[in-house]
Amino acid sequence: MSLTRDTRPPDPEQQAQRKRLDELARALRQTHSALLEAVKADFEGLNGKIGGPFHFFQLVTADPFFQWLRPLSGAMASLDELIDEKRLLQATEIGGIQEAINALLAQDNPSGFGANFETRVRDSQNLADHRADVLGTLAAIR
Repeated sequence: MSLTRDTRPPDPEQQAQRKRLDELARALRQTHSALLEAVKADFEGLNGKIGGPFHFFQLVTADPFFQWLRPLSGAMASLDELIDEKRLLQATEIGGIQEAINALLAQDNPSGFGANFETRVRDSQNLADHRADVLGTLAAIR
């Protein structure tokens, strides 16, 4: 078994695609963070102050109140896994990520994410700005 280093120069199109995927991941993380803060405030309004970051994490991962956010977490994890691949990315993989995120954002998504997200976007300019960032970044991926 020979261990040789690949000395070929990086493919400029691949680099550009990875950069766009990184930008999408950033936009999704920021949107996720803003959503968590908004839903946390709603939860605390109904149930009282959350006891700290660990308690909040437990709620986000297990409480039904936060369940509709979990598909976004899953999509982000899938995107991060794709970005971390140390091989050439296929157009079908990139297209699959685009389709998955577009489907997630659709108001008729069976997970309920899209409808819940749109309701929150109507009530928050901050979330509307995050949605615009995600959609713009998503559209830039080809």
